[in-house]
Amino acid sequence: MSTGLLLSQVKGVFDVIESVDADLLPKITYLEAAYSQYDTTTRQYTGGFCQHPNIPVVITQPEIDASQDVAHATVKFVVASENMPDSVVPKVQDRIQTSDLTMHNVIGIKGVPGDSLYLIYCEVTA
Repeated sequence: MSTGLLLSQVKGVFDVIESVDADLLPKITYLEAAYSQYDTTTRQYTGGFCQHPNIPVVITQPEIDASQDVAHATVKFVVASENMPDSVVPKVQDRIQTSDLTMHNVIGIKGVPGDSLYLIYCEVTA
């Protein structure tokens, strides 16, 4: 099976779930850490984020153990890679905002064979 076919099939599963019951796939805003700006007054860099809204996800509790690098994760987002904007690959500096405006810091990312899904582990920010 070609990688392109696998990607489209996984996205198709998300599309079918959404068509059956949209509440099963809540939408998030993915905040991609995209740039830094230097403030000459404070002499510090401030980060900036590029917002990518309306990305359908499955939200679940992480299945982790203390030996993993995501042991402090409080939530896991499952995202079809085809639902991410072009050229956006999740990274630890990014954030996720849910529809209730809760902000999550990305603390780990795991892929699956074929790169059809991203498993994004996060912790809620204060």
